[in-house]
Amino acid sequence: MTTLESLYEKLEGATQLLDRAAADIRDIPLEPKSANIRAIAETLSQIFDLQRQIYHQRPELIPTHLWDIRKPGGNPPPELIIRGAFRKVELAERSGDVPLAIQLLEFLLRVQPEGSHVDRAKRELARLKG
Repeated sequence: MTTLESLYEKLEGATQLLDRAAADIRDIPLEPKSANIRAIAETLSQIFDLQRQIYHQRPELIPTHLWDIRKPGGNPPPELIIRGAFRKVELAERSGDVPLAIQLLEFLLRVQPEGSHVDRAKRELARLKG
């Protein structure tokens, strides 16, 4: 079953591919270059709109580079950071990078040593370390 997270991951992958395609168009003789690049930019814009809709329902998916730290209260609350950290752990494990997942959990415990997430993080660490 498709989830908001899996859809977001697919859209994120599509944006990376489209970005590379726009760079390729710049470097090959496919005219009209500017119109072709503009078409890709419009597609990217539509994907970004979809991602923004997902952020309203799953704010922990918002990448850190989109957090506006210049505004008061622009930083996400600690709960959101913790949820995002666990999401990154899941992604690392799914991609086969268990050492990264372990590092992320250890880092989370160092920077947020108290809270309801500690037991979960310790259980996950024990499971990943075998």
